[in-house]
Amino acid sequence: MNRAEIFSMTKREAAVLEIYTGTVMLEEDDRKYTQQYIEKLLGRSFSYVELLNENFTAELKERAKPDFLEICRNATDD
Repeated sequence: MNRAEIFSMTKREAAVLEIYTGTVMLEEDDRKYTQQYIEKLLGRSFSYVELLNENFTAELKERAKPDFLEICRNATDD
């Protein structure tokens, strides 16, 4: 069994975890999932420069918290 079979999640879940933890999880073309998730949280488009602002990232983390907790609650044993 390879790591991908052991640890699987959707790209949307990865975007949620990325915003909540601050750890980049998606790269290249998959960055669109993070961008879409941020825009959903904000209800507007944003500039990547905003991600350099600690207040902005703290707000995103707070807004992502319910989704993060939902992912954790739905975790399976496998």
